Amino acid sequence: MLIFDRFQKPKNAERFARAATETSGLPSVVCRDYKEFDRHEVFPFELSFPVALVERADLCDEGFRAEENLIRMVSFFGGRFAGT
Repeated sequence: MLIFDRFQKPKNAERFARAATETSGLPSVVCRDYKEFDRHEVFPFELSFPVALVERADLCDEGFRAEENLIRMVSFFGGRFAGT
C-alpha cells in the first residue's frame, strides 16, 4: 500500500485518490482517522489525516513508473508520500 498524508483538506485527499486511480488504474481509499486507517493498513509512524491509500502496482517497470508518477503527483494536491 502506498501511503500519502498531510493533505490540507479532505477534498484534496479525495481528489488525489480519484486522480491516482484514474491515472494508474490502482484502487485507492481515503481515511479520515486512525480507526478507519487501521482497517486497511498497519503503519508504525504518526500520520497526519486525512490519508490516501493506493494499492501497490505489480513489481515491473510499468508498475514502478506508475508509483513514481503518483509520488510526484501528490504535491499538486497538497499532500506528501509517507511510505509503503
